[in-house]
Amino acid sequence: MASSSRASTTAPVRIFSRVCASKLSKNAKQVITNVCARTRVRFLVKSVQEVLSVVSEDTGVSHRTVAKLKAECLRGNLVSPKRIPRDVTISSTRTVKHDSFTVHAIRLNVKSMYAKREIPTLDSVRKAVHEDDDLVEVNEGHGLHL
Repeated sequence: MASSSRASTTAPVRIFSRVCASKLSKNAKQVITNVCARTRVRFLVKSVQEVLSVVSEDTGVSHRTVAKLKAECLRGNLVSPKRIPRDVTISSTRTVKHDSFTVHAIRLNVKSMYAKREIPTLDSVRKAVHEDDDLVEVNEGHGLHL
């Protein structure tokens, strides 16, 4: 058995391959700055731009991003990205809370429709509730909001 003494020539695996659209976390920034520092120690004779391009190839982050992270690290602590507040939409539908008697009466109307082998639709349930004399409080006012 002959062992090959050649080093593998495959490209290094990119650490951060999906960085294009999202921001880097603080931990990812720290990893990139550590890779940059270690690469600078390994290649003392290379220029800063060459080191940044090597780090860019190794991590999968653009050359400019690596340069910005290096400058941020030299300024002080790395900061985490700010979260974008989500737009909170307020529901425009109004819900009316009914007491247990009203809910029970509506439920009985729906069950009676199933007993008659009818499919209860919203219109048929509203019609049945409005025809029911026991449900005076639902029939008066704003009507039935289901």
